[in-house]
Amino acid sequence: MMKSEMADSAGPSGSTCDGTEPIELIMKMAQELEELELENKKTDNELLLGKLERAEREHERLLSELKEAKRLHKLLMTNGHERPEDDSCPICDLPFPHDASLWMYWPCCMKKMCKGCVLKSYKHGIDDCPFCRGKQPKDKGQFIAMVQKRADTGDPEAICYLGAVYREGRYGLKADNAMAKKMLTKAAELGVKFAHLLLGQIYYCEGESAKMHKHWVAAAISGDVYARHQLGCMDYDDENYGRAVQHWKISAKMGLEGSLNAIKDLFLKGHATKMDYAEALRGYQSAAEEMKSPERREASLLPAGDWF
Repeated sequence: MMKSEMADSAGPSGSTCDGTEPIELIMKMAQELEELELENKKTDNELLLGKLERAEREHERLLSELKEAKRLHKLLMTNGHERPEDDSCPICDLPFPHDASLWMYWPCCMKKMCKGCVLKSYKHGIDDCPFCRGKQPKDKGQFIAMVQKRADTGDPEAICYLGAVYREGRYGLKADNAMAKKMLTKAAELGVKFAHLLLGQIYYCEGESAKMHKHWVAAAISGDVYARHQLGCMDYDDENYGRAVQHWKISAKMGLEGSLNAIKDLFLKGHATKMDYAEALRGYQSAAEEMKSPERREASLLPAGDWF
């Protein structure tokens, strides 16, 4: 560009072509730049504020979960140390043996009775239910039909029993996990602790650890000995040996031999004290003695096939 052309583009007296003085243009650009920087700072501050708010909400959530976990652990370790009343035979009032082959359900009333009392009733010429005198079913088909009838009326124990049957596929019914979960969930809501135990086992097989833990905790708080033992196993797997011992001492004192042996194993490995094992052993022996009776011993000697 020629000097004359440059001078023309600058305008008269060094002004720009739109009549704006150069100094004014510079000030205008500076002002626009300052406004842009302020706008950027405002945007940055808003983004930062949003991050802080999200972090605060997450912190509150974690605190709430920690508080609930502490509450639940305290509840778990202060409840369910003794077997509930429904864990005793309604005839002899002795705690049920943990061996499931030594007790049975009667579908007429859905009462669980030890085979010692059933055998004693047979000896007195009573073939019907020792509790309600309901007629004994003729075969397995009639048995499950009677259970279904009680479940249809909303009997929690019958609903739980059917859930267990669907889980395993017995009495001519095909295994149906979805139906089992549906019925066991309903039974658990109605207060059957055994339903929580079975739901925990189902979710264990499905890899749903959070749901598994939730149901085993609920069962253990209600006094279910097997759920308590399983919680000890979970802590053992996590190498939380101190808490595993706490759980197993509770279940050993309720007569579960497996828990006593687990504490013994931890003692031999140096993860439990001699006092832990001695305490568990005394509690186990006392509980085991409470579950014994001459009638139960006699019933245990009979072949399994002699029972319905």
